[in-house]
Amino acid sequence: MHDTALSKLKDIMPDSVIHTGLLLPVIVLLLLLVLSVALCLYRRNQNKPQPTPQAVALQHLQALDWHGKIDREQLYLFTLHTRTYLDGREDPAFENIQQSLQPYKYHPDAPLADKTVIETIARYIRGLS
Repeated sequence: MHDTALSKLKDIMPDSVIHTGLLLPVIVLLLLLVLSVALCLYRRNQNKPQPTPQAVALQHLQALDWHGKIDREQLYLFTLHTRTYLDGREDPAFENIQQSLQPYKYHPDAPLADKTVIETIARYIRGLS
């Protein structure tokens, strides 16, 4: 055998062994744990009762503020949320309110809505259930 410097180094430092026997099972177990937690969270959120669009529209209607200055945007939101709440049903009181709102909508320089119209809208919203 040749006695070289390289062979002497190999004798001094033994070959290092990297153990990978446990690495793969640990990764698989961690992935299974993460997947099971995600599945549990998904099922828990899925089992919660979701509010209907009509219930959400009613909450938005009740949250509208009818004190102070009433602009076209608020009248538009009233119309939009009420139509969602009614879901295609006929309501003569709502149609009467819509007729009384015609002069205040769709005009760039429309006057502010009358107090009587605003009070009618507020009473109508309080009557919804």
